[in-house]
Parts: sequence; structure tokens; C-alpha cells
Amino acid sequence: MLERNIGDIDRSLRFIAGIALMLVGIIWNQLILFVPSFILIATSLVGVCPIYSILKINSKTQLDHPYLVPDNPEVPEIPNNTEEPEQTQDEEPLVRRRVKKNGKKK
Repeated sequence: MLERNIGDIDRSLRFIAGIALMLVGIIWNQLILFVPSFILIATSLVGVCPIYSILKINSKTQLDHPYLVPDNPEVPEIPNNTEEPEQTQDEEPLVRRRVKKNGKKK
């Protein structure tokens, strides 16, 4: 079995182009346009392009398969913010005051 080598965006564009080409073939009464339209629709439904396989092209991205995560992803270290920041001598300590509902200090 061949591995899929067409991404979701590529598959959608192929399907739309195949349908459009088929409609153009029907309107102009050109049966020759049905061959490439059939190829585009078939490869979009199957998800495998033989030409991509020969040229070793893969249009799948991480967005197509978000569940594919590398074996050892690099996780950034999260700083520990539980400690209170140190106050320098230049800074005055913050004082919290209660304020009544009407905006006056107690």
C-alpha cells in the first residue's frame, strides 16, 4: 500500500480543479478533458499521487495531521513565579486601601 503524500489543502484544490475541468469538458463537449479531471478527482479521493511518489514530494504538513508529534519534543521550561519580586530601595511598597462603593477611602 502506498503512503499518502497529498496534504489536505492539495487534496481540496485537486478535487475542485477536477470538478471544474469536468464541467468545462461538458460545456465545450470535449471528452478529452474527462481524463485529466478523472485523474485529479481520483488522486484527491485516494490521497496518493504517483508523480509525487516518483519525485519524492510530500505535501502533507503538521496541520494536516496535528496528532503526529515528534518523539522528543522540546518543551520550554516554565519559570516559577510563586516568589514575590524583590523591591529595590528606590521603589515604594504598594499599599492597598479599601475603597467604599462611592469611591471614598476608608
